[in-house]
Amino acid sequence: MLANRVTTGKPLNKRKNGTTLTGPPPGFHSVVGNPGIHLNYPETVVYDNDAIRPAFLIVYGDPPDEDPNTLRSVISKLFKTPVAS
Repeated sequence: MLANRVTTGKPLNKRKNGTTLTGPPPGFHSVVGNPGIHLNYPETVVYDNDAIRPAFLIVYGDPPDEDPNTLRSVISKLFKTPVAS
């Protein structure tokens, strides 16, 4: 599972589904859906990939039998970032 850092800029707050939206409305950078008429859970939609940065990789299960340095190397290459200890 990835935990990401997301910047929403100026969000448009909605309580109904925005199924026809293909981008943020003029003057907004994202859409935030608040629980209400159509939504049961809070949702955030950003339309610019640069607004999202992976922060943490969370791995569930038993530890791998591999050398931890190999796993560290794979993760660093995958996300092009150093891995914290």
